[in-house]
Amino acid sequence: MDSGELIIRGGSHLDFDFIPNVAFGASLRGADLITWYTNAWFDKYVKGDAAADRRLLTTRWRNDSTEGGVDPNHDPNMFSFYYQSRLNVHLRGGRVLDCEDMRAGCPGLAADGDPPAYSYLALETSPDTVRSRRTAPQGTSIYPKTAGLPSSVG
Repeated sequence: MDSGELIIRGGSHLDFDFIPNVAFGASLRGADLITWYTNAWFDKYVKGDAAADRRLLTTRWRNDSTEGGVDPNHDPNMFSFYYQSRLNVHLRGGRVLDCEDMRAGCPGLAADGDPPAYSYLALETSPDTVRSRRTAPQGTSIYPKTAGLPSSVG
């Protein structure tokens, strides 16, 4: 069974909330990391998106310049050094990536090729797009309604 657990350095459950108020302590970029991996995970396992593996295996959060710019020690690695983050996934082509310490890195992790600036806020305020109609599972809204089925089914 594919699995992952990502622990954000300095993060808390409030990273999931985006409450723009310093009284609600959260990390600077935790929401971005959470959204990145959540979208990649759902793209892989729900939509069947071939590009999701590349995004799951990214090194971007080990070397985040924004995080390094605000950290007192200029550490750009967003993964906790107290608790290990791990990822174990079956990739297209049959290979398995088992990384037990995302902070330290593992063979198979690489740059994702996406632009370095990533913001969940920008993603959440932009229209959704369809990457590929062929890889989407039946029952999703990107397929046209099936003739002969009631509109609530097709």
